[in-house]
Amino acid sequence: MTACNSKFQQLAKDKKLNPNLWEVQLIEFKFCEVTSPDPQLQKAKVQHSVLIANLNRQGYREVKLHVILGGVMGTIYKDYTDKPLADLNLDYHKIKYLKHKLNEHSLRHAFALITTSYALQTAI
Repeated sequence: MTACNSKFQQLAKDKKLNPNLWEVQLIEFKFCEVTSPDPQLQKAKVQHSVLIANLNRQGYREVKLHVILGGVMGTIYKDYTDKPLADLNLDYHKIKYLKHKLNEHSLRHAFALITTSYALQTAI
């Protein structure tokens, strides 16, 4: 909050920005390099535990962490993707669309890594 933002200050004074009225949704997408996604899920929970504790201490009504896991070469872990997206109140069609986009992005990223690695190896 800056001193020059008078509208924001006015909202805060009117108590419309009271933290106990807010829900905070933290969303993280993680890539798993192995076939077992559970360690990555635990790592994300530990990584964000201090932030979540601080937000809870400040009185936010609800703080949730949604970890969406994607695997090597575009693997989509159904249980680790559908549930977090559904918890964000997305309908079936939005979830299906987002999974398709995540898969597409993962494949594009993997292709870029593979071609760069190959180019570096052949340049030596």
